[in-house]
Amino acid sequence: MTSLNECLRQLRKQQGLTQEQLAQQVNVSRQTVSHWENGRASPDYAMLHLLAEALDTSVTALLGEETPAESEAGHADSIGNGGTEGSNADAAQGSPCEPQPSAEPWPSDPQPEAAEQLPQCTMPRWLPWVAASVFLCLCLLAAFWLPSPRSIPADQLSAPKAPASTLTPAWFDSSSPRVEGQGWVDIVVYQSPVPRKETTGPYQWAHSVFFREENGAATTIDQLDLWYFFADGHARQETHPGKEIDWKGYSNSTIRAGGSREFILSNASSQPILGVGFQLTCTDANGQKLVFRKFIPYSMETGT
Repeated sequence: MTSLNECLRQLRKQQGLTQEQLAQQVNVSRQTVSHWENGRASPDYAMLHLLAEALDTSVTALLGEETPAESEAGHADSIGNGGTEGSNADAAQGSPCEPQPSAEPWPSDPQPEAAEQLPQCTMPRWLPWVAASVFLCLCLLAAFWLPSPRSIPADQLSAPKAPASTLTPAWFDSSSPRVEGQGWVDIVVYQSPVPRKETTGPYQWAHSVFFREENGAATTIDQLDLWYFFADGHARQETHPGKEIDWKGYSNSTIRAGGSREFILSNASSQPILGVGFQLTCTDANGQKLVFRKFIPYSMETGT
């Protein structure tokens, strides 16, 4: 199976596109396309669909997973239309994402001497209705019994082992469920999305984030993890132990029942930041381990 970066480079050349032109079509920087083609980074699932559409192919062909018949059918239009001089040269040398023609023709299937008469089978008219009813019942059961994204057990909400570049803002929609008698912390900003500061230098954002206990149980913040999502598609992670954070007038990271802690975040970057993902790893007064997450978007509009 051909690797993604090889297929991406070959299919881009077949379409007669430069890295800059492909980057403009999928709304990323040219450096990001270069990283994909050199194997230093990989596009996420949504970006794979955009790339496949821009390159007039399928996601499976882009991943190098199609069978020879599927790959030949998927690229028939681009080969038949001629493409550019660069794509013709690549086709002549042999593309790693396309099957090479066999030196010998496929043998034709032997023809039977006589067609065998098979007994006809008639489907009962009630069978499709029964199948549809069973499928509907299964869907209803799944909706009631499967846990929602915001009710993931706490032991499954530890910090992700995958690199930060594979995360998305939607991942931060999951937190420990709100249970009576158990600590529950909300992550709040006064303005969302957070406006950019008006400066002549790098992009800057500065704002307060409040962690408020809202379920009547004292909760200690053991660790704060931050993920910065940049406009070029990459992300950067920071980890802050709770006891080392300056809590503005408080000597520890324990939030009393109904209380709050303020965290001031100031960012300066040479490129736009789309937003920051927050993850609080906490322990409540009952010793229960809890995790709370939230994605806070940033705006390019300036504000006071």
